[in-house]
Amino acid sequence: MTTTAEVLSTLGVRKDRAISYGELLDKHMPEYGMTGGTVGGAYDLTYARRLAVLLAQVTHESAYFSRLVENLDYTPQRLMQVFPGRVKTLEQAKEVLKTVIKLGNFLYDGRLGNATGQGYKYRGRGLIQLTGFTNYKLCAGGTGLDIINNPSLLEIPENAVISTLWYWKHNDVSNLMRAYNTGSFDVVSRMINGGSNGLEHRRELWYKACEVLNVKVEGDLK
Repeated sequence: MTTTAEVLSTLGVRKDRAISYGELLDKHMPEYGMTGGTVGGAYDLTYARRLAVLLAQVTHESAYFSRLVENLDYTPQRLMQVFPGRVKTLEQAKEVLKTVIKLGNFLYDGRLGNATGQGYKYRGRGLIQLTGFTNYKLCAGGTGLDIINNPSLLEIPENAVISTLWYWKHNDVSNLMRAYNTGSFDVVSRMINGGSNGLEHRRELWYKACEVLNVKVEGDLK
């Protein structure tokens, strides 16, 4: 039977990270409803499908488990590409890029439950890049992690895993996959990302995860 760590390694996660995060995921997934038996030495189909989606999404969001806090290091041009609804001109991009705190506040103040000056504090963290005061507050209540007062707790690997699994259960992500096809997977991607950034890369990771877990995607893969 393929282990979680082996799936992560197949997706391109560095071996030491694949092992350590695989162990943490295996430890905490049952607490958040991610469980499944085996059939003929392989995971049952429902669990294998859910695992493939989860691992593909968090591998993308965390840059192959290498990043537990949002990267705000943008060029002006890239900032405009990633946040076209927020950054309208090159001049505006250059202005908000003067400091990372200014950028974080510009991007997230007044959104996701953030008050003025909270955007940078509650920027994306954890494997799933939990973002915004509202999500932090809900996660704190659901996990017991004091991330309202200490947001950087989400940068600890085990807490990053716990917060991700909480998010997955709280938002009932697995059941967003109404059918096991690319269209349904894209619905999950847009819910997590809030847009279509990295959509192709997420799909590629998902296809690989499905292959190693012996899960068939309905319809054409591409």
